[in-house]
Amino acid sequence: MLASQTLNSNKGGSGEYLLILPPVQFQSLLNDEATAQVFDSSYKPSEASHGFESVRLRSPTSSIIAVSHPFQKEGKFSLVQKENLKRVGSTDHTMEVAGQELARLVEGKNAVEFMVLTDQCVVLNAPARNFVATGVTTT
Repeated sequence: MLASQTLNSNKGGSGEYLLILPPVQFQSLLNDEATAQVFDSSYKPSEASHGFESVRLRSPTSSIIAVSHPFQKEGKFSLVQKENLKRVGSTDHTMEVAGQELARLVEGKNAVEFMVLTDQCVVLNAPARNFVATGVTTT
């Protein structure tokens, strides 16, 4: 992953990046971090606690924050430069339009359907500084 960022820095990529991993590969990264954990005075024999929401990796030109996302396909990862990521649109997510709530009972089932509307788009300003890698395996 850091080798990928080194190649990306040749195209001017620097700053803070998001490394979006599928849950299986993120768990492998967490296992590596947990094995490197050192116990200090906060150690409690009655309870063990470890795990991370994200892992920060450092390269010569940037900082990479690794996060897990369930929509990232297994065997792939995305590296996105945070400063190039923009949200363009006129409204935030809403569950109400013209005074009507967008939740309704589903006929014939014990369920409720929720609709969320938005008028926005995610745009990358410099697509060459962001990429998706395929064929990634967990060891």
